Amino acid sequence: MQDLPGAGGVLVAGLGNTLLGDDGFGPAVVRWLLAHWEFPAGVEVEDLGTPGLGISTWLAGRRAVVLVDTLSLDAPPGSVHRIGADALATAGPRTGPHEVDLRAALDALALADEAPEHLVVIGAVPVATETGDALSGPVREAIPRAGEMVLEELVSLGVRPARRDPPLPFAADWTGERP
Repeated sequence: MQDLPGAGGVLVAGLGNTLLGDDGFGPAVVRWLLAHWEFPAGVEVEDLGTPGLGISTWLAGRRAVVLVDTLSLDAPPGSVHRIGADALATAGPRTGPHEVDLRAALDALALADEAPEHLVVIGAVPVATETGDALSGPVREAIPRAGEMVLEELVSLGVRPARRDPPLPFAADWTGERP
């Protein structure tokens, strides 16, 4: 296995461009999680932005990966969905804006026998992904639900985050600050 940050552990990664409206959903959910929860050793919660094929260095050798992103699905804006690795591999033309890079990275990691053992994508259907740093109302309202789905996924993997009391400050839209 490569010597990568946290290789072998669990990764929760927000994907998205915070300057393209609702595409900043993944990073916003990561900020919400970090503001409200503490995670045990071996669990990384990171805003990866738009890593392209560089995502493979984050995924290689992981026990589990939970990606948070927007999803291009025929569903109401702001609705939150869970897509497993199997569905991602057989999905139609696109399930999210970063899917092409993700599929290519997963294919390459599978060839190298470094693919994550468990991978899911939790995402919200965007209203718009145009220039601007503000999330739409439906997507902003979806942040806590997506965060709870991430926590449910972690618990199913045996990970027990601890609630912060009191929580750290949280801003749904990009402010450049991170808890």
